[in-house]
Amino acid sequence: MMPKRGLFILGGSSYYTLLLLESLKSQGVAAGFSRITLFGRNRERLELIAELGNDLLAGACPVDISQDIETCLDSSYGFIFNQIRFGGMSSRDRDEKIALAHDLAADETIGIVGVSNAIRAIEGMTPYLQVIRKKSGPYKLVNFTNPCSILTQYMVQHYQLPAIGICDYPEVMKVAIARALAIPAPELDMAYFGLNHFGVVHSVKHQGQELLPKVLETELAFKPGCNRYFNNLLNVSWRFVFEREKLVKEQQAATNRAAHLLAFEQQMDDLLSRGERELGAYFSVLKQRNCDWFNLVVSPLFANLLGQDNSPVIANIPAKEAFIPGDAPCVMEGSCSGEFDFIEPQALPPQLLHSQEYALIKVMKLSENQLLQGILHRDRKLIIGACLNNPMIQDLHKVLAYFDDLSAEDETIKAIFSNPTAVKE
Repeated sequence: MMPKRGLFILGGSSYYTLLLLESLKSQGVAAGFSRITLFGRNRERLELIAELGNDLLAGACPVDISQDIETCLDSSYGFIFNQIRFGGMSSRDRDEKIALAHDLAADETIGIVGVSNAIRAIEGMTPYLQVIRKKSGPYKLVNFTNPCSILTQYMVQHYQLPAIGICDYPEVMKVAIARALAIPAPELDMAYFGLNHFGVVHSVKHQGQELLPKVLETELAFKPGCNRYFNNLLNVSWRFVFEREKLVKEQQAATNRAAHLLAFEQQMDDLLSRGERELGAYFSVLKQRNCDWFNLVVSPLFANLLGQDNSPVIANIPAKEAFIPGDAPCVMEGSCSGEFDFIEPQALPPQLLHSQEYALIKVMKLSENQLLQGILHRDRKLIIGACLNNPMIQDLHKVLAYFDDLSAEDETIKAIFSNPTAVKE
């Protein structure tokens, strides 16, 4: 029997950590850890969440806190989970509002908001990664912070870390497909490939029978209207490419996503400031978020890594089908078969490799690679070029206006965009 090892959570002061702990307990995963340590800068929140977490787990696994990143180097920790949101929800809210003011779609992962989010995430994560790379012994670093793809790429390529990125998008699609076909989701064998938040389902099987043609004819809430012109099932983000003008108008007519999430966070801050220590009070707010990502992807991946389950997972890992020139690992999101010590990507079928969908995914990944190099070199010219190559953005004047406005309010962005490598209109 495998000895139990600890879980170290970066960003453990997030209120959503309570949902993570609840999921780990309800899916029988928490008992597989020797301890769970919450790391964060907000000690008041850390103490609250550890207290409530110990009540929640009820002895299945002890929860403690640390404000020293080097604690994770302790050999008793076999897993590091990253959920830090650098800049907080307020930065995302500001980014989205500035993007929409310039008729740019607001997406925190691979749209223009994803670019500014990536700058903050990579700049903010670097000191932590410099510590984590000193960790010895076998361990896994699970990245659950957006932009997941570029941040996981950074971890793997520049620090050679055993990182796995995860996102709930594919599993949300699988649940919707299963519901539409009246088939239990665990019975579907779904194959997925792409960049995080920009991918395709290229096979859906039930008991060995291929159902993708039927799925392509089925009404699904997330399916873009443009999907009728493609042979694979697209996720909703393809609207940012082919239905951009309509999508921007829809977003401008509604309250932006981050504003809703910021309101939830402020409600829980108010509870904390009033001295509230009842778990139910915080869950009453968290449940309004209507999120199930911990149950869909986080707990199942940890069950896999702990050896409790060997079901296939969809994750961001180095793929055999590499787009990045040279020998650098190329992190992609795809269907994987896994064991405790490794996760290997499944081979892609020829019909996907020769499709227009695959070609666009390649363009998106090359744009992401250019963006990563631009951020690491603090080169505004490369970053702007990456935006122009990104099929979701591609508008020079809007991009320049976005970063001009953002630089006036964000010191991290300003530090890069005042670089003399700047392009001129």
